[in-house]
Amino acid sequence: MKHHQLPALGHFKQQNPHIKLEDSPLVIDREGCDWPDQIAPRRAGVSSFGFSGTNAHVVLEEYREQREFATHQGEMVLAPLSARNEQRLQEQAVRLLEHLTQQTPDLAALAYTLQTGREAMATRAIFMADSHEQLQQQLQALIAGEPGVDFGVASMTAEEALAAGDTRQLAALWLAGAEEEEEFDWARLYGEGPHPARIGLPGYAFARERYWLEASTATARQRETAVAETTVATYTEQWREVDELEPGAQIERLICLLGEPRLRQQLVREIHALSPQTKLVFIAADNSNGRDDDGHYRIAADDPQQLQEGLQQALSAYGESRVLYLWSMDDRRWISDNSAIVALLKAMAATAAPIDRLLLAGRAGDALERCYLESWIGIERSLDAIIAHCPVEVAIDLPESTGDDSRWLRRLWLQLSGEAAGSRLYQGERAFQPMLTPTHADPAVEPWRWSR
Repeated sequence: MKHHQLPALGHFKQQNPHIKLEDSPLVIDREGCDWPDQIAPRRAGVSSFGFSGTNAHVVLEEYREQREFATHQGEMVLAPLSARNEQRLQEQAVRLLEHLTQQTPDLAALAYTLQTGREAMATRAIFMADSHEQLQQQLQALIAGEPGVDFGVASMTAEEALAAGDTRQLAALWLAGAEEEEEFDWARLYGEGPHPARIGLPGYAFARERYWLEASTATARQRETAVAETTVATYTEQWREVDELEPGAQIERLICLLGEPRLRQQLVREIHALSPQTKLVFIAADNSNGRDDDGHYRIAADDPQQLQEGLQQALSAYGESRVLYLWSMDDRRWISDNSAIVALLKAMAATAAPIDRLLLAGRAGDALERCYLESWIGIERSLDAIIAHCPVEVAIDLPESTGDDSRWLRRLWLQLSGEAAGSRLYQGERAFQPMLTPTHADPAVEPWRWSR
């Protein structure tokens, strides 16, 4: 947009023969071309696609200036330059001179930008000119070490010089060090009407001094010794077998996101056998928000607003509770769709409900579903520092055949009722937890060293 050019399509080699563009307004630009002005602003869509399937798209529109700016009408202008020291000031002058040999910006805009768009530093020079040629001559003189214009000693205050528009007095004041905004406001020099534009000019000429640590030159023997003496501990996270959990304390109330009637009844039997005093409240995914005759909740799971509102209402209706998320047992889409989990977490935060444990549970039917369920562990670890009062855990069941619902539900209760011990994976008679395991890493040919 800046250069009014349409770029060629990068990496394009061959058009798909199934895509017919001959009779369409679409064109694959292989070489790039001019982008002419039109009544409407230039607009472009830019897409980016990632290997994982993520993508992003942005629509850009060129900026067309609507404001009115003052321009140079032949008057004298003041162009100040400053730097930390003489060497940097010389380099500033060189950069500005090179810029003026390639471009011819409006002189008033150039002066206004240097006056109002640059920090005033200790070492200073100022140029008074009414043309590009005159300004370039003065820059060349400074670079050559020739003395600049002598503006003398100021006899006015900054307030008086600005009010009078006396450029020589302003130059003398600025060179003498007047720089405080409250007394030296360059913008006042331009009155109440339109001011010149701020334009792009060369930035500060920083000293090119190197501060990197120098890498030492090691002999072959020294490199071998460094490799031998270097110890790097490396680990991988693996599921390691652990003992089954023991029954924990009584739970006053369990809010369970589960709708399937048979599993509900089975969960009630298992929990009442272990903890007769525990009250169960069920929340089912449905098409609208409401309550059943037995007091349990129905929530419109496909409407994000109703989903969160329904969860907030259910959570806020009770005191201290623990929550078991089992919607993936009702509909397997909830294994890959995390929107209900996100809504549940938002509802917990919005209601400040006294939830002291959240267990996200699911049964994997294949390797892909196991990957989705294991990704929930990222939710557990992300929330650990945010809601430390409410441990979040994950329970994953890998059934050997049809799955033992009774054993699975009993394990969920044991994990909820005991002390928070982290996520677990269950497979048949065995239970596992993710643990860091030391692993061996072969050393590289050369040790790690500083990069230039």
